[in-house]
Amino acid sequence: MPSHLEDLDIHINAYQRLQLIARGLGKVDDEHRFFRKELDCKRKLAAWPAKPFYWGYKLASDYGHSYLRTLGRIFGLWLIWAVGYKEVFLHKNGYGLLRDKPQILWEAAGLSFANIFAFFGFDRRLSNFKIYEESHLIMALAELETILGFILVLLLGLGMRNRVRLK
Repeated sequence: MPSHLEDLDIHINAYQRLQLIARGLGKVDDEHRFFRKELDCKRKLAAWPAKPFYWGYKLASDYGHSYLRTLGRIFGLWLIWAVGYKEVFLHKNGYGLLRDKPQILWEAAGLSFANIFAFFGFDRRLSNFKIYEESHLIMALAELETILGFILVLLLGLGMRNRVRLK
């Protein structure tokens, strides 16, 4: 990977040519490796508005190569939001400790799961949660969780497709 910005364009062209050669030889794994290197160069060249998208794509799935990394990100998103919902539920119900009402943990975990996979229709089963009516901030955070979950599930599918295609 070049360190000088003026060399990046040359490397991008070289990686694109290597991708075409690898595709012609049927070496799908090599083709995707050159694609990742090309995107690394483009990330270094990118201006501010595009740079966070390159970083996010790399961090979430290694440019569509890793499905395990994406699964870890989905699990982390679920866990962080579930803990947040648990705290909101405990505060809303006036319970000081989780031992006073342990089912709150399961409700929070279920709500977080339903928000991540809302496009499967799980959120309709959890319409009894009044948490959304009380706070616009909680509602906005739940919607953010749904958007991030949707993006991560798409990247998970892309990673699985690329890994199956590579074998």
